[in-house]
Amino acid sequence: HHLMIHAAAVDKGGRSLILPGPPGAGKSTLCAALIHRGWRLLSDEQALIRRDDGRLIPFPRPIALKNKSIPLIGEFAQDAIMGPTYEDTVKGTLTHLRPPTSAVESSTLPSAPRWIIFPKYQAAAQTKLTPFPKSRAFLKLAENSFNYHILGEAGFHTLACAMEACECYELIYSSLDEVVQMLDELNSAG
Repeated sequence: HHLMIHAAAVDKGGRSLILPGPPGAGKSTLCAALIHRGWRLLSDEQALIRRDDGRLIPFPRPIALKNKSIPLIGEFAQDAIMGPTYEDTVKGTLTHLRPPTSAVESSTLPSAPRWIIFPKYQAAAQTKLTPFPKSRAFLKLAENSFNYHILGEAGFHTLACAMEACECYELIYSSLDEVVQMLDELNSAG
């Protein structure tokens, strides 16, 4: 019943940030950092957009962290609760980060999409947020959707409404402190 996008999603002040990207882009790491600095976890893996009003439906569950993200988040958020670590999986070393209790308790509260940001972790890169054309963002989200093609016209209209409501950006980052501060400032600016 919802448009399902392969993306992390977080909320602050009733407005959500959608972080779509392929595996390894850094969306789970960024999502984990944001929820430990005041953002509410909506989902780490699936942004669920309601077809009737375009709002995001929370789906908080454990966040999968892989390889270098595990010690990075462990250092960044020392209060993070992680499960056992499994080595030598298909994706390398893997663990799961427990979602905050507050995210689970507020899982019935939808959020209004405000930003679509395509993150890319790049070692030693300067944090850079660049406007991204909505036409390209639309195509990328359609490609990253689990059911866009099944919903047909309803999927098109749902995604088009999300594009109208959101500012779109491309993000390159390496420092979690810098990127969290930048996204907090973006949220404060409106």
